[in-house]
Amino acid sequence: MEPVAPGLWAAPTSGGRVRLMLALRLANTSTRPLPVFRPDIVLGGLAFACTWDRPEQNLSEMQANAVTMVQPGAASEPLACEAQPAPMHWREQLPALMTAGGDAAAKPLLVPHDMDNARRVYHLELALRDLAPQDETWGRRRLIAQQEPARQWAPGANPLEPPVSSHWAVGPHKGWKSSAEALKNFMAATVLALGLFAAGRGLLRVGMPKFAVAAGTLLAGLGMTALAAASLGRGGTGYAHPLYTGIGIWSVYFGPVLLGVLALHGMHKLVDDEGTTWWETVVKGWRKTLDLGSATSRAEFWGFVAHCAWLWALARICLAPLDRWIGLVLLLPLATITVRRLRSMSPAEMLGMGLTTVGLALLILI
Repeated sequence: MEPVAPGLWAAPTSGGRVRLMLALRLANTSTRPLPVFRPDIVLGGLAFACTWDRPEQNLSEMQANAVTMVQPGAASEPLACEAQPAPMHWREQLPALMTAGGDAAAKPLLVPHDMDNARRVYHLELALRDLAPQDETWGRRRLIAQQEPARQWAPGANPLEPPVSSHWAVGPHKGWKSSAEALKNFMAATVLALGLFAAGRGLLRVGMPKFAVAAGTLLAGLGMTALAAASLGRGGTGYAHPLYTGIGIWSVYFGPVLLGVLALHGMHKLVDDEGTTWWETVVKGWRKTLDLGSATSRAEFWGFVAHCAWLWALARICLAPLDRWIGLVLLLPLATITVRRLRSMSPAEMLGMGLTTVGLALLILI
Protein backbone atom coordinates (compact mmCIF):
# COMPACT_ATOMS: atom_id res chain seq x y z
CA MET A 1 0.00 0.00 0.00
CA GLU A 2 1.28 3.49 -0.80
CA PRO A 3 -0.13 6.83 0.43
CA VAL A 4 -1.92 8.84 -2.22
CA ALA A 5 -3.57 11.48 0.04
CA PRO A 6 -3.79 12.24 3.77
CA GLY A 7 -5.41 9.19 5.32
CA LEU A 8 -5.80 7.39 1.98
CA TRP A 9 -3.72 4.45 0.72
CA ALA A 10 -3.92 2.51 -2.54
CA ALA A 11 -2.52 -0.67 -4.04
CA PRO A 12 -3.04 -2.10 -7.54
CA THR A 13 -4.80 -5.45 -7.93
CA SER A 14 -5.36 -7.79 -10.84
CA GLY A 15 -7.59 -6.81 -13.73
CA GLY A 16 -6.57 -3.15 -13.76
CA ARG A 17 -8.32 -2.36 -10.51
CA VAL A 18 -7.14 -0.66 -7.34
CA ARG A 19 -7.59 -1.42 -3.66
CA LEU A 20 -8.24 1.69 -1.53
CA MET A 21 -8.04 2.10 2.25
CA LEU A 22 -8.91 4.99 4.56
CA ALA A 23 -7.62 5.74 8.06
CA LEU A 24 -9.72 8.32 9.89
CA ARG A 25 -11.52 9.43 13.02
CA LEU A 26 -15.12 10.61 13.18
CA ALA A 27 -15.54 14.05 14.76
CA ASN A 28 -18.78 14.93 16.52
CA THR A 29 -19.75 18.47 15.50
CA SER A 30 -23.26 18.23 17.00
CA THR A 31 -24.37 19.27 20.48
CA ARG A 32 -25.25 15.75 21.67
CA PRO A 33 -23.25 12.61 22.36
CA LEU A 34 -23.44 10.29 19.36
CA PRO A 35 -22.89 6.52 19.16
CA VAL A 36 -20.25 5.15 16.81
CA PHE A 37 -20.44 1.48 15.93
CA ARG A 38 -18.22 0.73 12.96
CA PRO A 39 -20.20 2.31 10.13
CA ASP A 40 -19.92 1.95 6.41
CA ILE A 41 -18.76 5.15 4.73
CA VAL A 42 -19.79 6.22 1.24
CA LEU A 43 -17.29 8.74 -0.11
CA GLY A 44 -17.73 10.17 -3.57
CA GLY A 45 -19.96 7.22 -4.50
CA LEU A 46 -17.45 4.58 -3.31
CA ALA A 47 -18.42 2.45 -0.28
CA PHE A 48 -15.92 1.62 2.48
CA ALA A 49 -16.49 -0.95 5.23
CA CYS A 50 -14.88 0.16 8.51
CA THR A 51 -13.45 -1.63 11.55
CA TRP A 52 -11.73 -0.30 14.65
CA ASP A 53 -8.03 0.36 13.96
CA ARG A 54 -6.51 -1.14 17.08
CA PRO A 55 -3.11 -2.71 17.61
CA GLU A 56 -4.60 -6.00 18.81
CA GLN A 57 -4.33 -8.59 16.08
CA ASN A 58 -7.29 -10.68 17.12
CA LEU A 59 -10.17 -8.58 18.42
CA SER A 60 -12.71 -10.37 20.56
CA GLU A 61 -16.30 -10.44 19.41
CA MET A 62 -17.16 -7.87 22.08
CA GLN A 63 -14.37 -5.56 20.90
CA ALA A 64 -15.36 -5.93 17.25
CA ASN A 65 -18.97 -5.07 18.05
CA ALA A 66 -18.18 -2.32 20.55
CA VAL A 67 -20.25 0.86 20.52
CA THR A 68 -18.67 4.04 21.84
CA MET A 69 -20.22 7.42 22.57
CA VAL A 70 -18.43 10.40 21.03
CA GLN A 71 -19.01 13.54 23.06
CA PRO A 72 -19.65 16.94 21.41
CA GLY A 73 -16.42 18.34 19.99
CA ALA A 74 -14.56 15.05 20.46
CA ALA A 75 -13.39 12.44 17.94
CA SER A 76 -13.79 8.68 17.84
CA GLU A 77 -11.08 6.08 18.01
CA PRO A 78 -9.25 5.44 14.72
CA LEU A 79 -11.19 3.56 12.04
CA ALA A 80 -9.66 1.52 9.22
CA CYS A 81 -11.93 1.45 6.18
CA GLU A 82 -11.50 -0.63 3.04
CA ALA A 83 -13.36 -0.64 -0.29
CA GLN A 84 -13.79 -3.50 -2.71
CA PRO A 85 -11.34 -3.38 -5.65
CA ALA A 86 -12.50 -0.49 -7.83
CA PRO A 87 -11.63 0.80 -11.32
CA MET A 88 -8.21 2.49 -11.48
CA HIS A 89 -9.64 5.98 -12.08
CA TRP A 90 -10.71 6.10 -8.43
CA ARG A 91 -6.99 6.34 -7.46
CA GLU A 92 -6.83 9.88 -8.86
CA GLN A 93 -10.48 10.89 -8.52
CA LEU A 94 -10.92 10.20 -4.79
CA PRO A 95 -7.94 12.30 -3.57
CA ALA A 96 -9.13 15.18 -5.74
CA LEU A 97 -12.60 14.98 -4.23
CA MET A 98 -11.19 14.81 -0.70
CA THR A 99 -8.94 17.87 -1.09
CA ALA A 100 -11.33 20.01 -3.16
CA GLY A 101 -12.93 22.98 -1.46
CA GLY A 102 -16.54 24.15 -1.26
CA ASP A 103 -19.29 22.16 -2.92
CA ALA A 104 -16.82 20.12 -4.96
CA ALA A 105 -15.50 18.33 -1.85
CA ALA A 106 -16.68 14.79 -1.24
CA LYS A 107 -19.17 14.70 1.64
CA PRO A 108 -18.95 11.34 3.45
CA LEU A 109 -22.17 9.51 4.18
CA LEU A 110 -22.23 7.28 7.28
CA VAL A 111 -24.32 4.13 6.93
CA PRO A 112 -24.89 2.05 10.10
CA HIS A 113 -24.86 -1.66 9.47
CA ASP A 114 -25.25 -4.95 11.31
CA MET A 115 -28.18 -3.67 13.36
CA ASP A 116 -29.67 -7.16 13.05
CA ASN A 117 -26.67 -8.41 15.02
CA ALA A 118 -27.93 -9.14 18.54
CA ARG A 119 -24.56 -8.38 20.16
CA ARG A 120 -24.24 -5.09 18.30
CA VAL A 121 -27.71 -4.02 19.47
CA TYR A 122 -26.83 -5.06 23.03
CA HIS A 123 -23.70 -2.88 23.03
CA LEU A 124 -25.64 0.01 21.53
CA GLU A 125 -28.22 -0.28 24.31
CA LEU A 126 -25.47 -0.23 26.94
CA ALA A 127 -23.84 2.85 25.41
CA LEU A 128 -27.11 4.76 25.15
CA ARG A 129 -28.22 3.82 28.65
CA ASP A 130 -24.97 4.62 30.45
CA LEU A 131 -23.57 7.59 28.57
CA ALA A 132 -26.28 9.40 26.60
CA PRO A 133 -28.81 11.75 28.22
CA GLN A 134 -31.36 10.97 25.48
CA ASP A 135 -31.27 7.18 26.03
CA GLU A 136 -35.02 6.85 26.68
CA THR A 137 -36.02 8.57 23.44
CA TRP A 138 -33.46 6.67 21.36
CA GLY A 139 -34.34 3.37 22.96
CA ARG A 140 -38.03 3.90 22.23
CA ARG A 141 -37.29 4.77 18.60
CA ARG A 142 -35.12 1.68 18.21
CA LEU A 143 -37.82 -0.56 19.67
CA ILE A 144 -40.39 0.90 17.28
CA ALA A 145 -38.06 0.26 14.34
CA GLN A 146 -37.44 -3.30 15.53
CA GLN A 147 -41.02 -4.27 16.29
CA GLU A 148 -42.84 -2.72 13.34
CA PRO A 149 -41.71 -4.35 10.09
CA ALA A 150 -43.65 -1.71 8.15
CA ARG A 151 -41.11 0.87 9.32
CA GLN A 152 -38.16 -1.17 8.03
CA TRP A 153 -37.16 -1.04 4.42
CA ALA A 154 -36.61 -4.34 2.63
CA PRO A 155 -36.22 -5.06 -1.10
CA GLY A 156 -39.20 -6.73 -2.73
CA ALA A 157 -38.93 -10.31 -3.91
CA ASN A 158 -40.47 -9.42 -7.27
CA PRO A 159 -40.50 -6.15 -9.20
CA LEU A 160 -43.79 -4.29 -9.13
CA GLU A 161 -45.86 -4.37 -12.28
CA PRO A 162 -46.54 -0.84 -13.57
CA PRO A 163 -50.16 0.37 -13.36
CA VAL A 164 -52.23 -0.17 -16.48
CA SER A 165 -54.64 2.61 -17.44
CA SER A 166 -57.87 1.80 -19.20
CA HIS A 167 -60.55 4.12 -20.55
CA TRP A 168 -63.29 1.89 -19.14
CA ALA A 169 -61.84 1.78 -15.64
CA VAL A 170 -62.50 4.41 -12.99
CA GLY A 171 -58.79 4.58 -12.09
CA PRO A 172 -55.49 2.89 -12.95
CA HIS A 173 -55.50 -0.85 -12.61
CA LYS A 174 -53.04 -2.34 -10.09
CA GLY A 175 -51.59 -4.71 -12.66
CA TRP A 176 -52.60 -8.18 -13.78
CA LYS A 177 -50.01 -9.94 -11.64
CA SER A 178 -51.52 -8.36 -8.55
CA SER A 179 -55.02 -9.27 -9.74
CA ALA A 180 -53.99 -12.87 -10.41
CA GLU A 181 -52.52 -13.20 -6.90
CA ALA A 182 -55.67 -11.74 -5.35
CA LEU A 183 -57.84 -14.06 -7.48
CA LYS A 184 -55.83 -17.07 -6.31
CA ASN A 185 -56.34 -16.15 -2.65
CA PHE A 186 -60.02 -15.35 -3.16
CA MET A 187 -60.74 -18.64 -4.92
CA ALA A 188 -58.80 -20.52 -2.24
CA ALA A 189 -61.01 -18.90 0.42
CA THR A 190 -64.12 -19.79 -1.61
CA VAL A 191 -63.07 -23.43 -1.96
CA LEU A 192 -62.26 -23.57 1.76
CA ALA A 193 -65.69 -22.17 2.68
CA LEU A 194 -67.45 -24.61 0.34
CA GLY A 195 -65.42 -27.51 1.77
CA LEU A 196 -66.30 -26.62 5.38
CA PHE A 197 -69.95 -26.13 4.39
CA ALA A 198 -70.09 -29.47 2.55
CA ALA A 199 -68.51 -31.26 5.51
CA GLY A 200 -70.93 -29.67 7.96
CA ARG A 201 -73.93 -30.36 5.73
CA GLY A 202 -72.89 -34.00 5.45
CA LEU A 203 -72.57 -34.32 9.23
CA LEU A 204 -76.01 -32.74 9.72
CA ARG A 205 -77.57 -35.22 7.29
CA VAL A 206 -76.21 -38.20 9.26
CA GLY A 207 -77.69 -36.85 12.48
CA MET A 208 -74.88 -34.81 14.03
CA PRO A 209 -76.27 -32.08 16.38
CA LYS A 210 -76.14 -28.54 15.02
CA PHE A 211 -74.14 -27.32 18.02
CA ALA A 212 -71.44 -29.93 17.41
CA VAL A 213 -71.22 -29.03 13.71
CA ALA A 214 -70.98 -25.31 14.53
CA ALA A 215 -68.30 -25.90 17.19
CA GLY A 216 -66.31 -28.15 14.86
CA THR A 217 -66.43 -25.59 12.05
CA LEU A 218 -65.27 -22.83 14.42
CA LEU A 219 -62.44 -24.99 15.79
CA ALA A 220 -61.35 -25.84 12.25
CA GLY A 221 -61.15 -22.12 11.41
CA LEU A 222 -59.23 -21.34 14.62
CA GLY A 223 -56.83 -24.20 14.01
CA MET A 224 -56.06 -23.07 10.47
CA THR A 225 -55.58 -19.50 11.75
CA ALA A 226 -53.12 -20.70 14.39
CA LEU A 227 -51.14 -22.75 11.90
CA ALA A 228 -50.97 -19.86 9.42
CA ALA A 229 -49.95 -17.41 12.16
CA ALA A 230 -47.20 -19.71 13.42
CA SER A 231 -45.91 -20.13 9.87
CA LEU A 232 -45.92 -16.41 9.04
CA GLY A 233 -45.14 -14.92 12.47
CA ARG A 234 -41.89 -16.86 12.97
CA GLY A 235 -41.75 -15.94 16.63
CA GLY A 236 -41.16 -12.21 16.13
CA THR A 237 -41.97 -9.39 18.53
CA GLY A 238 -44.36 -6.46 18.28
CA TYR A 239 -46.57 -6.62 15.19
CA ALA A 240 -44.48 -9.56 13.92
CA HIS A 241 -45.64 -11.65 16.91
CA PRO A 242 -47.79 -14.66 15.94
CA LEU A 243 -50.65 -13.23 18.04
CA TYR A 244 -50.86 -10.04 15.95
CA THR A 245 -50.33 -12.06 12.77
CA GLY A 246 -53.17 -14.39 13.79
CA ILE A 247 -55.52 -11.48 14.46
CA GLY A 248 -54.74 -10.08 11.02
CA ILE A 249 -55.22 -13.42 9.27
CA TRP A 250 -58.49 -14.04 11.12
CA SER A 251 -59.95 -10.62 10.33
CA VAL A 252 -58.91 -10.66 6.67
CA TYR A 253 -59.15 -14.33 5.69
CA PHE A 254 -60.52 -17.02 8.02
CA GLY A 255 -63.12 -14.82 9.72
CA PRO A 256 -64.82 -13.97 6.41
CA VAL A 257 -64.53 -17.63 5.39
CA LEU A 258 -66.49 -18.75 8.46
CA LEU A 259 -69.07 -15.99 7.91
CA GLY A 260 -69.47 -17.36 4.38
CA VAL A 261 -70.00 -20.87 5.77
CA LEU A 262 -72.67 -19.54 8.14
CA ALA A 263 -74.38 -17.72 5.26
CA LEU A 264 -74.33 -20.88 3.13
CA HIS A 265 -76.02 -22.90 5.87
CA GLY A 266 -78.71 -20.24 6.31
CA MET A 267 -79.32 -19.90 2.58
CA HIS A 268 -79.54 -23.64 1.98
CA LYS A 269 -81.98 -24.05 4.84
CA LEU A 270 -84.32 -21.69 2.98
CA VAL A 271 -83.66 -23.49 -0.31
CA ASP A 272 -84.36 -26.89 1.23
CA ASP A 273 -87.57 -25.69 2.89
CA GLU A 274 -88.95 -24.52 -0.48
CA GLY A 275 -87.80 -27.58 -2.42
CA THR A 276 -85.60 -25.72 -4.89
CA THR A 277 -81.85 -25.40 -5.54
CA TRP A 278 -79.43 -22.52 -5.29
CA TRP A 279 -78.68 -22.74 -9.02
CA GLU A 280 -82.38 -22.36 -9.84
CA THR A 281 -82.59 -19.18 -7.73
CA VAL A 282 -79.67 -17.69 -9.66
CA VAL A 283 -81.18 -18.57 -13.06
CA LYS A 284 -84.61 -17.16 -12.10
CA GLY A 285 -83.07 -13.96 -10.80
CA TRP A 286 -81.27 -13.20 -14.08
CA ARG A 287 -84.15 -14.39 -16.25
CA LYS A 288 -86.58 -12.02 -14.50
CA THR A 289 -84.28 -8.98 -14.52
CA LEU A 290 -86.99 -6.82 -16.14
CA ASP A 291 -89.99 -8.50 -14.49
CA LEU A 292 -91.53 -6.21 -11.85
CA GLY A 293 -95.01 -7.74 -11.79
CA SER A 294 -94.48 -11.21 -10.35
CA ALA A 295 -93.65 -12.24 -6.78
CA THR A 296 -90.65 -14.12 -5.46
CA SER A 297 -90.03 -16.35 -2.45
CA ARG A 298 -87.49 -15.95 0.37
CA ALA A 299 -85.25 -18.71 -1.04
CA GLU A 300 -85.24 -17.16 -4.52
CA PHE A 301 -84.44 -13.72 -3.10
CA TRP A 302 -81.63 -14.69 -0.72
CA GLY A 303 -80.12 -17.22 -3.12
CA PHE A 304 -79.78 -14.55 -5.81
CA VAL A 305 -78.52 -11.95 -3.30
CA ALA A 306 -75.84 -14.38 -2.11
CA HIS A 307 -74.80 -14.96 -5.74
CA CYS A 308 -74.53 -11.19 -6.38
CA ALA A 309 -72.64 -10.62 -3.13
CA TRP A 310 -70.04 -13.23 -4.14
CA LEU A 311 -69.65 -11.69 -7.60
CA TRP A 312 -69.23 -8.19 -6.18
CA ALA A 313 -66.68 -9.40 -3.58
CA LEU A 314 -64.74 -11.10 -6.38
CA ALA A 315 -64.69 -7.87 -8.38
CA ARG A 316 -63.90 -5.74 -5.33
CA ILE A 317 -60.91 -7.81 -4.23
CA CYS A 318 -59.50 -8.90 -7.58
CA LEU A 319 -60.58 -6.33 -10.17
CA ALA A 320 -60.66 -2.96 -8.38
CA PRO A 321 -61.55 -0.35 -9.57
CA LEU A 322 -63.69 -2.26 -12.07
CA ASP A 323 -65.88 -3.35 -9.15
CA ARG A 324 -67.83 -0.11 -9.54
CA TRP A 325 -68.89 -1.01 -13.04
CA ILE A 326 -69.67 -4.61 -12.10
CA GLY A 327 -71.71 -3.28 -9.18
CA LEU A 328 -73.74 -1.18 -11.61
CA VAL A 329 -74.43 -4.29 -13.72
CA LEU A 330 -75.65 -6.17 -10.63
CA LEU A 331 -77.74 -3.25 -9.40
CA LEU A 332 -80.60 -3.69 -11.90
CA PRO A 333 -81.44 -7.38 -11.19
CA LEU A 334 -80.99 -6.73 -7.45
CA ALA A 335 -83.42 -3.81 -7.56
CA THR A 336 -85.91 -5.85 -9.61
CA ILE A 337 -85.86 -8.88 -7.32
CA THR A 338 -86.16 -6.59 -4.27
CA VAL A 339 -89.32 -5.01 -5.71
CA ARG A 340 -90.76 -8.45 -6.49
CA ARG A 341 -89.91 -9.66 -2.98
CA LEU A 342 -91.56 -6.63 -1.35
CA ARG A 343 -94.74 -7.33 -3.33
CA SER A 344 -95.00 -10.80 -1.77
CA MET A 345 -94.07 -9.96 1.85
CA SER A 346 -96.23 -9.49 4.92
CA PRO A 347 -95.60 -6.50 7.24
CA ALA A 348 -93.73 -8.72 9.72
CA GLU A 349 -91.47 -10.02 6.97
CA MET A 350 -90.79 -6.47 5.78
CA LEU A 351 -89.66 -5.50 9.28
CA GLY A 352 -87.36 -8.51 9.49
CA MET A 353 -85.87 -7.77 6.08
CA GLY A 354 -85.29 -4.12 7.05
CA LEU A 355 -83.45 -5.10 10.22
CA THR A 356 -81.35 -7.63 8.30
CA THR A 357 -80.45 -5.02 5.68
CA VAL A 358 -79.39 -2.52 8.35
CA GLY A 359 -77.27 -5.17 10.05
CA LEU A 360 -75.53 -6.09 6.79
CA ALA A 361 -74.89 -2.42 6.01
CA LEU A 362 -73.32 -1.88 9.44
CA LEU A 363 -71.21 -5.02 9.00
CA ILE A 364 -69.90 -3.80 5.64
CA LEU A 365 -69.13 -0.33 7.06
CA ILE A 366 -67.30 -1.79 10.06
